[in-house]
Amino acid sequence: MYETIEYEKLDQGEFHRGYVLIDLRTPSEYRESTIPGAINIPLFTEEEREAIGIEYVQGDVKIAKGMGLRFVGSHLEETYFQLHKLVDHHEALILFCSRGGYRSSAPVALFKALGLPIFKLDGGYKKYRQYINSELPKRIDALRLISLYGHTGSGKTQLLHELEQEGYPIIDLEGLAHHKGSLLGSIGESEQPSQKMFESVLYEELKSIGNRPAFIEGESRRIGKILLPTPMMDALNRSIKIRIDSDMTHRVQRIREEYVHDNDEELKTTLDKLSRYMKPERIQKYQDSIDQGAYDYVIEELISKYYDLNYATKHKTIDHIIDGDQSDALQKIAQIYHEITLNLVSPE
Repeated sequence: MYETIEYEKLDQGEFHRGYVLIDLRTPSEYRESTIPGAINIPLFTEEEREAIGIEYVQGDVKIAKGMGLRFVGSHLEETYFQLHKLVDHHEALILFCSRGGYRSSAPVALFKALGLPIFKLDGGYKKYRQYINSELPKRIDALRLISLYGHTGSGKTQLLHELEQEGYPIIDLEGLAHHKGSLLGSIGESEQPSQKMFESVLYEELKSIGNRPAFIEGESRRIGKILLPTPMMDALNRSIKIRIDSDMTHRVQRIREEYVHDNDEELKTTLDKLSRYMKPERIQKYQDSIDQGAYDYVIEELISKYYDLNYATKHKTIDHIIDGDQSDALQKIAQIYHEITLNLVSPE
């Protein structure tokens, strides 16, 4: 008989064997969202899963189960050898499917009988999501944040990464969302994760920080297609805020270095998104300027006539203001961190 393991025990370190999570769902399910670090070894192809689902809903449940047995049987040999390779590097293999039902129960029982160190994740991916939905707000509520604000191009993201290199804990929301959080935010980025996957990786990020005060970049609710959880917005609102000021020359330079990389067509296509805010004639003028290589002109125009108007931070209660163009900006921010850390520590 096989054993089941609750994700809570894995998350809290109560399972004392080196393990790897195996996602038995189809590649499309896995791509949509999975448990961070899980390996995909699908038991069904996309077509097989669809056929079973149709029969299960519209036909005979017994026939649907028989189809499942036939499809699983055709993949068992390959799956066994894939799992066996993992045994050389892991003490335990923890398998899961969508709900912890037939798709994982039958293979776990079989592979356990064949001598593999197999466990089944209790409740599958669905129960894991329930756990994240419950625990993520708790992690967020416990955060002690120092947030960096400032207009586009002020160097917030660069400073955040420099702080990380210096050993300070950070939360890079834009990095987790694969989006820079602005009109041009998708340029040079891979496809954004699903909302569920973003929340999963965010949970892992917060868990790694523990109870240490952390730096974060001030964000609006939406980062591309990702919506920040309400508790995260609350945490940003109650954070200690630092505004980074920078002159126009440096802002233009930063944006050019970040976004302009022999990608004129992508830049021009992205500018079409401004149709809600600007007349077509102005957008066409910017696109023509890109063709002429007048990037700085376009960037400065966008800063003054779009970014600064739409991303104003003057409504924020700012605790500290730093000139982002000064060579010692990083040291100043670090000094603020050390000065306020004592005030962030709970009296308990």
